[in-house]
Parts: sequence; structure tokens; C-alpha cells
Amino acid sequence: MYYSPAVYEFFIQRMHSSERYEHISRLVGERTVLELGCGTGILQDKLERTKSYMGIDLNEKFVEHGRRNGRNVRLMDINSYDPKEEDGWEVVVLIDVLHHLPYYEKLLGRLLRSGKEVVVCEPFHSLPGFLTPFLFIVDSDGINDIRKVRWHKKESLLEFVREMGAHEVVLLNDSVIAVFNKKNGGRGHSGKKVDCVRGKKLSY
Repeated sequence: MYYSPAVYEFFIQRMHSSERYEHISRLVGERTVLELGCGTGILQDKLERTKSYMGIDLNEKFVEHGRRNGRNVRLMDINSYDPKEEDGWEVVVLIDVLHHLPYYEKLLGRLLRSGKEVVVCEPFHSLPGFLTPFLFIVDSDGINDIRKVRWHKKESLLEFVREMGAHEVVLLNDSVIAVFNKKNGGRGHSGKKVDCVRGKKLSY
């Protein structure tokens, strides 16, 4: 899937519902967005009101495809991204990225220490253990070592984002959307965190 940008876009929009992009678009609103691990930059087409968007990715074919489709994407390793240097972006977004990175905790931790608002949308799997290796092979991006990457199940993914300090957590179909360092609410302002599980909000 990751060897052809056209095939990638075809499957990614059918594997996951459009609700993910709609929800992220509402979260972002009119603010400026930097997307890490943007793939072909398809998120830019889904953001309805954002002032400015830029995506970065290490897949050269994907970046070229995105540029041909008028998207503001550039070739760069997201592990070398320094939030202190790129301080003009109001929201950093990562969609379907964490399970591709062997050490995603370090990247996420660096982003959170910067104080920027971070939106993470991450899928989870419900396959039995003996089928998990096939998931890694099918989802291999050709860049990261599939022997070191990790897919979460729903419970462990929810636990991870809460432990990392998510201010808002949404369970949407096969994905978890977590907001960190939330600027328009969340624990930093009200002292409470919010869970939104299939539309139901719970403080915790």
C-alpha cells in the first residue's frame, strides 16, 4: 500500500471513515496546522477552515504526489523535527503515525514539552495474537523496521494516551483521537480531563 501514493489514498479513505477527518477539522478550526508523517497530505483537502497547512513525510513518492495535487508538503524525517525551531504552527497533527515509529514515545514527549497543542489520531487492532505479524507486513511503510514497531489494541492505546496526559480522548470507530496541551479547555484551564467515547463525555 505504501509503495504507490494513489493506491495508498484509495485504501486509506476506505479503511477509515470520513468522520476522523471531520472531527479533526472541527478540533483544528481556523488555526495553522503542521502534520507530521502526512503521507500524501490528504488531510489538507479535509480541513475546512484552517488558515495554513504544511505536512512533512519521509516517503519521497508520497511527497511528490501531494505536491502534484497542490498540497503544501515537504520531504523531511519527522524524527528530526524540532518544535522550538518550527514555532509558527498552532496545532501539530499526527494521523496513523505512532505505530510506524519504533520510539514514538520520544517524539510525542518532545512535542508535548514544547507546549504546542497536539492532536493524535491512531488506529487500534483487534486481531488475535497469531495474526498480528501479518498486520505488520501489510502495513509496512518500507522505511521503518517492522520488527520494532508496535500496534496497540484498544485498551492499551487508551491507557497510553491517558498516561501521556491527553486532555480529550475520543473513540471513533477503529481509532482513538487524543488532544494534548488543549488550548481552548482541558485540564490546563478547567482542572478536568474529558473522555468522549462514541459521543459520550466523561470527566476523569
